[in-house]
Amino acid sequence: FYEDYYDDSKNFIEFIKEKINEIIISIDDETAIFESGYKPWLSKWRDKICWDYSDRYSDYLLSVKDWSLGTVKDIQSITDDILDHCGNPMEKTDFSVKGLVVGDIQSGKTANYTGLINKAIDAQYKLIIVLAGLTNDLRSQTQKRLDKEVLGYETKPNIQRGEPIGVGKVSSQTDFVTCLTQSDISGDLKKLYHSVPLSENHPAVMFVVK
Repeated sequence: FYEDYYDDSKNFIEFIKEKINEIIISIDDETAIFESGYKPWLSKWRDKICWDYSDRYSDYLLSVKDWSLGTVKDIQSITDDILDHCGNPMEKTDFSVKGLVVGDIQSGKTANYTGLINKAIDAQYKLIIVLAGLTNDLRSQTQKRLDKEVLGYETKPNIQRGEPIGVGKVSSQTDFVTCLTQSDISGDLKKLYHSVPLSENHPAVMFVVK
């Protein structure tokens, strides 16, 4: 394995992570348990939402990661269901919803919440906070993946927006989401660098924190 496939110019750990990410996942039908009082909203509002981030993510999975159309459709269907249970941010009434996604190792949990983040941005959720484990390594690893699969640009210290990567190379037509954390090992949230408006004209602000 090492002699045939490993390129000495790469860090071995990064090489293993790349190979794991190349595994084509399959997603089974979900089983949902939810509290009474759930009021569906997504079907009524679907045509009013521009699904720029969600469509870009699906295109990325198909064209770059070479996932099957069936798997991508499964992700779209499941994240539709989750978003529908999260509540409609475009209505003026307050709501508070909590949920939990449980799955086996390499079962698509990260792809699931990445797809949900992209759809939430499209649906006008304005603040996205990702709790990415307990260590700097895990937080940095998660940030790098979300840079590729949500933001579309590399987050670096002292740079407002880095080079296009991942979904950013698939399409650059989306408005840029601001991220106040970075992909380097010490890029967790510290004292606020600057203020960012949460308005209809600004798609969202994201944090990836421990």
